[in-house]
Order: sequence, then structure tokens, then C-alpha cells
Amino acid sequence: YYIAYTQTSWWQIYEHSSPFRETNYQPEFFIDFPLYLKDYEFFNNLRVGILHESNGKGDENLQSRSWNRIYVSTTILYNKFLFVPRLWYRIPESKKDDDN
Repeated sequence: YYIAYTQTSWWQIYEHSSPFRETNYQPEFFIDFPLYLKDYEFFNNLRVGILHESNGKGDENLQSRSWNRIYVSTTILYNKFLFVPRLWYRIPESKKDDDN
């Protein structure tokens, strides 16, 4: 199993002071299963995971945005190209708890 973290900052480079407009945080947990398929050697693995994405703003001024999803993906290596298709499903939340 693996734990990963991605942080994306949206930089307003066109503004004079160049502030960051928003930063998104995405921790995730996933399990990788190697695939050994004789007839389909270009499929390398199967990955199953869960992730959370948030702007980290809490409830201040109703600016909080977050969602959780589960996914399954595979890695396809064909010649010198690498493809990683991913299917995901948003984990539903009650209307009361959904701040989006």
C-alpha cells in the first residue's frame, strides 16, 4: 500500500503582486497490484485508491470546498507512450455536510 500527497497552487502571475489565487490539497491512499497477463503485456498494474481534495479553507466565509472519491486505474505502456486511465466515483455526502 502507498500514501501520496499532491498540492496544487494557482498562481495569478498576471497580477502586479502575483498572489496565489487558491491552493488545493490532495492526500490519498492506494494499493498497487502488479499484473502479469501473458496476452496483454502492455498492462502493468491495477491501482485501487481513495483520495480527498480540499482547498483547506475550513468554514471561513463559506469558501470551503472539498470532496472524496474512490478510484481504479491501470498503467498502459505502449511503445514509448505511457497512459494512465482512471475511473473514479465521488463518495456521496449528505446535503447538510456537503459544502460544495
